[in-house]
Amino acid sequence: RENVAMQNEHGVPSTYLSAAAAREHCPELHHERFVGASYNAEDEFVDPYLCLQGYAEAARERGVDVRPKTAVTDIRREDGTVTGVRAAGEWLDADFVVNAAGPWAGRVASMAGVDLPISPELHRLAIAEPETPLPDDVPLTIDVDGGAVFRPEGDGLAAVGGNAGGHPVADPDDFPQSADLEWTLDTLEAVAEMCGYFGPESAVRDTVTGLYATTPDANPVIEETLPGLINAVGFSGHGFMHAPAVGTIVAELIVDGRASLVDIDSLSSDRFDGEVDAEGAVI
Repeated sequence: RENVAMQNEHGVPSTYLSAAAAREHCPELHHERFVGASYNAEDEFVDPYLCLQGYAEAARERGVDVRPKTAVTDIRREDGTVTGVRAAGEWLDADFVVNAAGPWAGRVASMAGVDLPISPELHRLAIAEPETPLPDDVPLTIDVDGGAVFRPEGDGLAAVGGNAGGHPVADPDDFPQSADLEWTLDTLEAVAEMCGYFGPESAVRDTVTGLYATTPDANPVIEETLPGLINAVGFSGHGFMHAPAVGTIVAELIVDGRASLVDIDSLSSDRFDGEVDAEGAVI
């Protein structure tokens, strides 16, 4: 109820539902296990990879030099100001360097002598064939307390995730490319407890893995940490959702020297010097 009220205050048209009413949107939900739900009919699913390619192509059309698969190996500082990066053996001068390196962000920051508490955490998804085909109009459904989540993947399939076994810290250059059997079984059991789509005859088509760049409070760092170095890092799995606003904020920091879209003081890395309040809705 509190989350819905907060979202409504900021213009997001979420609604609070009784657990029984939530079955209107997820008919096989075991509603007796829950006390309530939130729902937003305007939520969407977007493919991050395709969206990124669109941004890159639009940038190229405007004269941006986009260099995929080019490793940055060092950052140059002169009198405390960041002035460039070394990429593919070449020094590139820059008025500003933006660190938006996801799970590599801690490594990139350290090249400039900056220590950021960012952990690359392993997260996993199973592409499952439910015992009862999952309709495409069932929304992404999350058990916020237990962490299990599923959404339609088309043709009756489901993408299934969860917190089974936790999220181990991993090397971004060398992490498992598939989920292990124990995690997969535990996760399927967790979503089976949520709803009636998943049962003993459910099958697994594939598994995929990826990394969250996680901070101690699961919120990002957005700031000009050093003159010439802007960090937009540590989004803890929510970076793509925040990306349009973050892009605007980073542009404001570069052009105006301050952010005006929203107040980002609470997203400073200085907050980690004391106690922080962790984000509660992370999957």
